[in-house]
Amino acid sequence: MKISAKPLFIAYIVIIVLMVVGMFAFGDNYSFYVHREDPANDEVRFETEPEGIVELRDISATDEYYRVTVRAIKPGKTDGAVIYTLDKDNPGKMQQFNSSEYTVTKFNIIMTDNYGFGGNYFTFIGLAMLFLVTTVFFVWAFLKQFREKFFSYRTILFLGLSLYFAIMTAVFGGIYVLTAARHEYFGSAMFFDYAGNALSFVAVFTSPLVLVFAAFMAISNLMLISKEGFRPVNLLGVFIGVFMICGVVVCFALMYYAPYLIGSEAKDIAIYLLKTAVASAFLYFECILFATIVCLQRAGGYKPKLNKDFIIILGCAIKKDGTLYPLLRGRVDKAIDLYRRQLEETGKKAVFVPSGGQGSDEVISEGEAMKRYLLEQGIEEEQIMAETRSTTTLENMKFSAELIKERDPDAKVAFSTTNYHVFRGGMFAREVGLKAAGMGAKTKWYFWPNAEVREFIGLVVNEKWVHVGVVLGLAVISIIVANLGNIMDLIL
Repeated sequence: MKISAKPLFIAYIVIIVLMVVGMFAFGDNYSFYVHREDPANDEVRFETEPEGIVELRDISATDEYYRVTVRAIKPGKTDGAVIYTLDKDNPGKMQQFNSSEYTVTKFNIIMTDNYGFGGNYFTFIGLAMLFLVTTVFFVWAFLKQFREKFFSYRTILFLGLSLYFAIMTAVFGGIYVLTAARHEYFGSAMFFDYAGNALSFVAVFTSPLVLVFAAFMAISNLMLISKEGFRPVNLLGVFIGVFMICGVVVCFALMYYAPYLIGSEAKDIAIYLLKTAVASAFLYFECILFATIVCLQRAGGYKPKLNKDFIIILGCAIKKDGTLYPLLRGRVDKAIDLYRRQLEETGKKAVFVPSGGQGSDEVISEGEAMKRYLLEQGIEEEQIMAETRSTTTLENMKFSAELIKERDPDAKVAFSTTNYHVFRGGMFAREVGLKAAGMGAKTKWYFWPNAEVREFIGLVVNEKWVHVGVVLGLAVISIIVANLGNIMDLIL
């Protein structure tokens, strides 16, 4: 399946061109607002030193504020200030407001010392539109992947990126609406300040959900330990919950204390670089975790069509006496249920392929143990084709596929495993060229959260370089956005 990014790049070019055109077309004017204290008696004027760089174009008033618009005359720098007279009959009773340095660039665009600039709203809405079209692209990519090749890590990746960019769209779209709708209170300089802290705010605002998630994982892990005994692997949920809480704390600390950590003389660009790099990585981690859980749940609840020729049962540990633990028995029972429903509704018999070799501490192979259980449940021996060589899930699929293709290369196949393991099983089936529908046996409520975290960690580790590349890319994007004011100051 090919997913072309060409439409996305075309949309990027169109949006960026419109941003640049709007900025250059309206950049020679800059407006700001001064709140009024006494509308009946006050007045304002605008003064610059030196003169001839910018000039006053218009002052309009409402009961709440003055809107002051200045116009560029020629490139250069000047100090400008609004002189606000509280009582026009008493000129000495005045205050100075909005004292700023104005720079008219070689492109005739007005820039202020706090990153305000002419044509700024074209930049702001363009930024939100860039995130929006990126969101639409990844949603489309996810839906296409979901329909055509669900058992692929791309499904998780595209869903996670869809969520990430949807959050970015909502945040920066919200900032644009706020600054545009209430421009008398929120100017372009505040937009840049919000942009620099946006991801940190998102991380902090998710803290209630993180705390609930961490508490649930801790409870399920404690229950798991009480039922199955202490093992380090049974604390994965606690570890991941603690990690997420630490991530929120770090984002919160950087949002408020980064200037002190870096040094009071540090440039804003260094502060925003640190904050946004950490916050974007943490937000991406949250989105991928959510996407993984969604995909695992969707895979585990799938019900295959009743037309199967073979049903593979993925093995796991057996008891010392060669009988099945409840976890493995659940997988076999799920396969038997599909077999019987299909036989009842269509009359078609499927062949079971219990798959699993013999571990060093096992008296017989897992495949043989499952075969014995199937026979005990009334399944005819000729409907069972045990695979007894495999030692991993990948080998389960590989060796089972070899047995199946020897008998019927075009067979319709299902596989049975535990619900949290279906997605990974489907990935391995696809890897060995086996088109198979997965189904998942249920587990105890306290078992599956830890198991899904284990699957999440396994999937992340398997695709670690993909994540490293994506995190670096998102960090670069976030740093550029957070430092947009600095960048505008440099290039304009």
